[in-house]
Amino acid sequence: MANLPKIGSLISVPEVETVIRLDIADSEDEPGSRNLLSSFVVTDEIERAFQQFFHRALNRRGGAAFLRGNYGSGKSHFLAVLSLLLESTKLWEYIRYPQLQEFKRLSEQKILVVKVALHNFSAGESLESILFGETEKILQHKIGETVLLRRGAMLVEHFNRYVLPQHPEFLREIKQTKSEWAARSQQQPQKAIQQAYSFIQKNQIPLRAVFDRREALEILHRELEAADYDGTFWALDELSEFLKAKPSSALFTEDLRFLQFLGEACTGDADTKTTLPVYLIAALQENIEKTGYIEKDLVYRIKDRFPLRFSLSAHHVNQLIARRLICKKTGALPQIKTIYRSFVTAFPQAEIEENDFVAIYPIHPDTVQLLEGLTPIFSQHRGVVDFIYHQLTGDDNRGWPGMLDLPASELMTPDTIFDHFKDRLREISELASYVDVVFLTVQKDIDRLFDSPEDRLLAAKAVKILILNELNLVKIPATVYRLSQMLNRPVSDLDESLNTGYLKEVILKKLVQEGSFVAKGKLDSGEFTYFISMEMTVHQMVRNRVQEFFSQPVKMEQELPDLFVHLQNALIPFTALGSGKRRKYGFDWQNTHREGWVFFKQQPRWDGGELDELNRDLLTSEQDFAFFIIGSEKTNWPEPPQFSAGLFQNSFAGVILAWVPRPFQIAEIEFLRRFRAYEMVDRQLGGSVSPQEKQMRQIVTEWLEAHRSEFVNIVEDVYLHGRIADTRGWRDFQFAPFYSDFKSILKQIFSPVLQEAFPRHSEIMPGDVMPPFVGERLFLQFIKPGGLPREEARSQNVDQLIETYLKPLGIVASDPDQYNLSLSDDGNGLLAHFLQECTGENPVSLYSLYWRLRKGEWGIAKGQFQLLLGALLAAGRLTAFLAGNAVPFRSIAQLGDGSIEAVGEGKLISEVVQQALKPFLQLSGFQTISAHFSISAQEQFWRLLKEFKHEVRALLKKWQSLSRRYESYPAYRQIVDPEELDLLLLEEFCDNIRVSFPAREGLEKLVEEIGAARIQQVPDWFRHLHSMTAIVENRFVELNQIYVYL
Repeated sequence: MANLPKIGSLISVPEVETVIRLDIADSEDEPGSRNLLSSFVVTDEIERAFQQFFHRALNRRGGAAFLRGNYGSGKSHFLAVLSLLLESTKLWEYIRYPQLQEFKRLSEQKILVVKVALHNFSAGESLESILFGETEKILQHKIGETVLLRRGAMLVEHFNRYVLPQHPEFLREIKQTKSEWAARSQQQPQKAIQQAYSFIQKNQIPLRAVFDRREALEILHRELEAADYDGTFWALDELSEFLKAKPSSALFTEDLRFLQFLGEACTGDADTKTTLPVYLIAALQENIEKTGYIEKDLVYRIKDRFPLRFSLSAHHVNQLIARRLICKKTGALPQIKTIYRSFVTAFPQAEIEENDFVAIYPIHPDTVQLLEGLTPIFSQHRGVVDFIYHQLTGDDNRGWPGMLDLPASELMTPDTIFDHFKDRLREISELASYVDVVFLTVQKDIDRLFDSPEDRLLAAKAVKILILNELNLVKIPATVYRLSQMLNRPVSDLDESLNTGYLKEVILKKLVQEGSFVAKGKLDSGEFTYFISMEMTVHQMVRNRVQEFFSQPVKMEQELPDLFVHLQNALIPFTALGSGKRRKYGFDWQNTHREGWVFFKQQPRWDGGELDELNRDLLTSEQDFAFFIIGSEKTNWPEPPQFSAGLFQNSFAGVILAWVPRPFQIAEIEFLRRFRAYEMVDRQLGGSVSPQEKQMRQIVTEWLEAHRSEFVNIVEDVYLHGRIADTRGWRDFQFAPFYSDFKSILKQIFSPVLQEAFPRHSEIMPGDVMPPFVGERLFLQFIKPGGLPREEARSQNVDQLIETYLKPLGIVASDPDQYNLSLSDDGNGLLAHFLQECTGENPVSLYSLYWRLRKGEWGIAKGQFQLLLGALLAAGRLTAFLAGNAVPFRSIAQLGDGSIEAVGEGKLISEVVQQALKPFLQLSGFQTISAHFSISAQEQFWRLLKEFKHEVRALLKKWQSLSRRYESYPAYRQIVDPEELDLLLLEEFCDNIRVSFPAREGLEKLVEEIGAARIQQVPDWFRHLHSMTAIVENRFVELNQIYVYL
C-alpha cells in the first residue's frame, strides 16, 4: 500500500447539526427544511415507523402512538421530519429514500400540524392548556382569524375579575365605559371574547385558559372542516420528562387523564361530534408507567388508546455513518477496497464483508460495534454524530486534530471513543472511576512499565479499549487476537501470529502481572481474554498493606522458618513439621523398613541436653535415626555446648544429623520478604466479614498461589545445596540432582549412616521387606517341625519364604530334597551372639534382649529377631519364662502378646542322649516324632516312652505265664532258648523309667543308668520277645505234637 493518499482525498464530511429541536422545524423556511430533510437518515426501524403512520394517514384512520427512544436517539428529528412532510408537498423531494416516495401522495391531504416541544413549558401548566393553547395559535395562523378553543364565558369572567382592574386602558382602546363593557359581555359574548382575547395576546398577559376538552375538540373540527382541512397531527416531544417534573400528583394524574382522552379522540372513541381523523405521536425516553406512580387500570387504558409503538435505538450506527455522516469521493472506491484487502489479510478472522467495510470507511468495524453498545451512555445518535464528525474533522477547542490528513490506511480505532467521551464518563457518577481511577492509575503503571513511547501509546490504547468493553452492553471477547485487530497495528501480512505475539508478550503480560486493573480470564474455548476488573481498587489496598509489612525491618533468619511452615506441596514437609513436634518418617534400607524422627528446628540455637535425651530415646525405640532440618544457616551446630561426657561414644549416636541450608541470595531474600508480607496480610484478613476485605483476601490468596511454586523452588534449592552434619562435625555429602519425594532424600542421607550404626546387618539382610503374616507361617510350617521336603515346600509356597527370610539368618541347612532347620552356632556369628546374650544363671528380659540386638551391630529387625528366637525356643536351645517359671512355647505370637517375659538357656537333652534314644524312633507309635529333637519332640518322646514301659511290662508278664505253662513239655527246650532273651535288660529298662521325672531329667537318667550302648538294644529285644511270645501263645501245642510224633 505504498504511496497511499490521505483520508481526506477519499471522503468528505458534510456539516451536521448534532441537536435537532422540534420547534425549529418550519415548513415555511425552505432552506432550513431542506437541510433538515436531506440530513435525515432513514434507518430500518425509522422506515417501519413511517410506513405504519403513513398507511393509517392514507386511509384516513386516526391513531395515537408512543415514540420511545433514549436521550439523543433522534426522536425530535423524527417528529420534525414527519411534521415537515405532512405540512408541505414541495419538501418531499428532499427526502432521499425512494422507499418512502410511495407515500408522497399523502401531501395531497391538508393536515393541521401542531408541534409541541414540552421542554419549553412549565411543568406546572396542564398538558390540556398547553396542547389546546398551541393548537389555537397554529389554527389562527393558518386560517388568518382568531379561533378560540377555550371556554369563552370563563375567559371573559376571568378577564373582568383579574385583568380589567389592572388594565383600565382596555376600556379606552375599545372606547367604552365600564357599564357598556359589562352590557356587551352579557349581550354580545362572542364579540366580548374576541376583544378580551386580543388584548391578552397583544399584551402577553398570563391569564390561565380554561378548556372543555370535548367542546374544544368539536370547535377545532368545525373550524378545520370550514377551512377544508383533512385532519389534525399533534407532535408531543419530551412527554416523559414533562410528566416526571409534575409538582403534584393531582396535576400528574390530570395530565394522564387528558392523555387518555387524546388517545380516545384519535381512535374515534371520544364522546364528541367529530369526523376528521386525529393523529398523535408522543415522544418518550422511557415507558409511560415509569414517569411516576400510576394506577394499573389507568396505565392499561392509556396503552389501549395508544396502540402504535415506535422505537428508535442506536443499533444502526453503520447506516448513520454511510447515509449521513461520510460521503465517498468520486474514484475513491478502488483505493478503499485495497485498504480492505490489506486489513483482512492482516486479520483474517475479521468478520466484515467488503461492502460493509467500504460503507463505514474510515471507521474501524469494531468502533462501530462498540458504539452501538455504548450509545445509551453517549447520547445515542446525537453522541455518535458528534463523535464521528469531530474525530474526522477535528475540534481545536477540545484538542482533537482530526483524521483527514492521516494516511488512508489509518482507521478510526475504538480507543478514540474513550478520548472523545472521556468527559462524559466523568459526569456519570457510576462510571467516573473508570477515568479518574482506572485509567489514571494504569497510565502511571504504563509510564513505569514501558520505556519506549510506542509501547506506552499501544498500551494506553489497549487499556482504553478494555475500559470501553467493560461499559459495552454486549461485551466483545477481548482475546489478544481481537485486541490486535481493534488496535489495527499489523506487523506482518504473512504471519498473523506476529501481529498478536508482541501485544501479548510485551504489552498485555506486563499490564496484567505488574499493573493495576487489567486482568486475564479464560473462555470456554481455552483462549485467554482480557478485561478491566474494578476489584483492582481492592488490589491497590492490598498492595498498600503488603508494602507496610514489606517495609518493616525484620531478621529473616528468625522470620523465614515461621514462613516455611506454610509451605505446602514442597519436597520437604515443612507444613507437617510446623507444630514443632517430632514426626515419624521411614524408608526401606537393606530390605528392612527403618523409621526415624524428623524435626524442623525453627530457632537454630542449641543446648546439649535435648540431644542427650534424644539419644537415650533412640536406644530403646523402633526409630533408628533423628534428623533436624534447621531453619537458617546461622546456627551453632555442630558444636552445641557441653554434650554429656561419653554419651556419643557408641556408634549409634552418629545417626543424629542436622540439615543446614546454604545462605540465601539477595534476590531470594527480597522475594521471600514479599511472600512473607503477603502471608502476613493473609493472616490479618483471616477473620474478615466485610465484602471488601473478603475480596482483598481472595486477591492475596490468588497471589500466594501464583507465586507459591517460586517460593517452593527457592526454599528447596537452598536446602538441596546445603550441608549435613552429625554430632561430630560436617559430613561429606553430595545431594542428588533429583528427588521424587522426601523419603528418597532421607534414604540417600541415612543409608551410609545406618551402615555405620549397623555394620553387620548386610550379613543377615533379608531378601525383601517381611510382611507381618510371614513369621507365624514359617514357624508353623518349617521351624516347629524342624524340616520340610523341598517338593512339599514348593507346593505350599513356603520355599521362597525360607530362602528370603530364614536363609539370611544362617539357620537353614538344605540338601537336594529337604530343607532342615540348623541351629549350630559354629560359623554363625549372629546365632553365637544371640546365645551369648542369653547365657547366665538367670533368664534374660525379652525387652532387654531385643533392644541389645536391635540397636547393636547387627541391627536386626523385629521380624528377623522373632524368627530366630522362635527357632531357638522351639528347638529347646532357649527356654521361655513368665513370672520366673518356664512356660511352653507354641507360637510366634507369644513373643508379642506378653505371655513370655524372659528367655534362658534351653532344657533339651544332650546330643549323646539323643543318639542313644534314636533306635526307639523305629518302634510303632514313635515314628511321628521328628528325628530333629526339639522341646516339643522331647516331651512327646518321654510321654511315649512312659506308655511303652507299660507295654513292655505287660509283655514280660505274659511271657512268664507262658513259660511256666509249657516249660515241662518236651519241645519247650527245643523251641525256646532262654539265653537268647535278655529279659533282665527289659526289666532294668522298665525299672529306670521314673514317670515322676520331667522329660529331660527322665531321659538323661534312663540312659545314664542303663548305658548308651545297652539302651539302644532295648527296641530289638522288645521286638524279639514280642515275636517269641506270639509263637508260643499261638502255635506251641501244634509244634509240641509234631516234635513228639517225630
